[in-house]
Amino acid sequence: MKMRYFLLCLFLVITAVIFSGCNRAKVMDIVEDFYAYPNPFSNSVKFVYIPKNSGHANLAVYTVEGGLVKNLINQDIEAGKIYEVDWDGKNGDGNEVGGGMYLCKLTIGDGEKSIKILKN
Repeated sequence: MKMRYFLLCLFLVITAVIFSGCNRAKVMDIVEDFYAYPNPFSNSVKFVYIPKNSGHANLAVYTVEGGLVKNLINQDIEAGKIYEVDWDGKNGDGNEVGGGMYLCKLTIGDGEKSIKILKN
């Protein structure tokens, strides 16, 4: 009985590692580069990314708790082109956001990559 339980647990752990590795490769492989500057920022920040593939892209800023702050782009993009997107530090209602850490998530097709930014 203990051996069956051990083998089941081992199977579940190996399966989780395999699938998390697949997702990680997918997440990291959508862009040649993705960064924000200045970081940390006071008034505004610029996001720069170079997609590896053409497709539909969405770029959004979230709180660290996962709440949407503002959707910055929702458009088709071309592979290899340099894209620059400015964010004025305001939420979707036009109000200035408070200082702290935020996540910027870039989604292209079914892949995604996130970076952290810090507002002073």
